[in-house]
Parts: sequence; C-alpha cells; structure tokens
Amino acid sequence: GGGGGGGGGGDSAARWPHPYKRAADDSSGSAHLKDLDHVHMLISKRTSARRRKDFRTADTILVELQMAGVHINDKSRVWRADGAGGGGGGEAEGDQARADQD
Repeated sequence: GGGGGGGGGGDSAARWPHPYKRAADDSSGSAHLKDLDHVHMLISKRTSARRRKDFRTADTILVELQMAGVHINDKSRVWRADGAGGGGGGEAEGDQARADQD
C-alpha cells in the first residue's frame, strides 16, 4: 500500500524553521515574489534574531522584507506580499530595540 503524498500549493514553508504562514487571502500570487525561498529564509533569520533578542538584526531584516513588498504580522504570525494589511507588530520590536539602545 502506500499512496502518494500529493502535490503542494507551491509554498515552500515546510522547509523553513519559522512559525509564520502566508496569509490565506494573500492575492499576490507567487509571480509577485522574486524568490519565495528567499522570503522564507529572511523570515527564519528574523525569527532566530528575535529569539536571541538581537532586535537590531531583526529590524534590519524586517525592513528588507518590507522593501521587497512583504509584510509581517507578528501577532498572528502571518505574512503577506499583496500590500493588504500592515506590518502589525514588527514595529513594536523595533521600538523595543531602540529603547534598549538609549
């Protein structure tokens, strides 16, 4: 017996060690993103930096994601690239990092 695993939705999130999921209603489609794996890699690096409380690095990665059109909602752990919704939480980490530097 056995049986096949079936295809995927084209989202490579299963390969990346981060808790974020792409928003179900993200209407950007994969064509909008130059490199979906690169987005997942950046989200993973940002997650690791936040766990280490390295907010300067996390903020730098967040800006890079935003410049690529990717918006992160840390509260719901969702990301999207269609411009709908906002950052929703990434900025709070930046405020913490700046407060720590003062």
